[in-house]
Amino acid sequence: MGRVMTWGVGVGKVLSGPEAVKAAVEAEALGFDEVWVSNERMHRDMFATLGAAAVLTERVRLGTFVSDPFSMHPVITAAAVATVDRLSGGRALFGLGAGGSGFRNLGITAGKPLASVTAALDAVRRLFAGETVTVSAPAFTIEQATLAERPIGRVPVVLASQSPRMLRMGGRDADAVMISTFADPGLFRGATRWAAEGAEDAGRRLDVAKDVIARIDVALHDDVAVARDALRPLIGYLLVLLYPQWGFLGELGVSMPEEVTQACAAKDYAAMAERGKLIPDALIDAFGWAGDPETVTRRVRALAGLGVRRFVILPHAAGGDVLPTVRRFADEVIPAVESASR
Repeated sequence: MGRVMTWGVGVGKVLSGPEAVKAAVEAEALGFDEVWVSNERMHRDMFATLGAAAVLTERVRLGTFVSDPFSMHPVITAAAVATVDRLSGGRALFGLGAGGSGFRNLGITAGKPLASVTAALDAVRRLFAGETVTVSAPAFTIEQATLAERPIGRVPVVLASQSPRMLRMGGRDADAVMISTFADPGLFRGATRWAAEGAEDAGRRLDVAKDVIARIDVALHDDVAVARDALRPLIGYLLVLLYPQWGFLGELGVSMPEEVTQACAAKDYAAMAERGKLIPDALIDAFGWAGDPETVTRRVRALAGLGVRRFVILPHAAGGDVLPTVRRFADEVIPAVESASR
């Protein structure tokens, strides 16, 4: 009997280039359907990793996690994705978003992100189709560009965000939206509503089962406290990045300690890293799945209850070795979710 769900794994910055490629190969062997390689400046390169994974895998689809229009010109991005698609025999996925990692180090100010990402999505899609493209956008300009080497087929375009305006645009313009970090069903339902509003603007209905991907951070450990601690660095980073847009606190009924608020208001990532233990457990659980396989299975099923059928996990581990989390998720969580969903 075939699977009910589509399962993907995100390859994050904790893995070096060789480790990331090996992880993609192992994810395929474990039965995952998709591998998404993160785009982290000052770490191993996303496209080099995807190219190597394309050659060494046979079945998994390979996605950018994510491309942005600020750190790389959309024409270069389109050519790179087309190359990955050809190397993989037509398995590329184009994940697009506003990005942000490493921008400060590169001297990048991502002004007008919605307009820039919208223009990039349209430009890359037209380049994939073989059109000659001219665009003037806030973050880039294109003058009469045409791809010499196009993708084999139609590359799905996935807009990744947790922003209301960006998700509305994704619902309107992209093939699917990837809703990031909202593990709480209430938060996720609200984000899905934003994408649905965008789809309605385009005269269509959002199909949650096909058009929505849940991208969730996961830490598997039999001791829930250990699992939550593995997620704290990521949640702390997000709190700083999103401040002061903390509307989710009111929805969750969570109060933030003053020391955490001060670090986030100062955009002090180092101070926030030192104060990770002060992040309320309720917020860790709202932004990720942490605990033993039975607990995580219940959390996955809660989102599946909203109609979600596409999941991408980004694995975390206290010791830094995330592959045991990937293996355990594949061996213990996926079968339990699948059997309960038939």
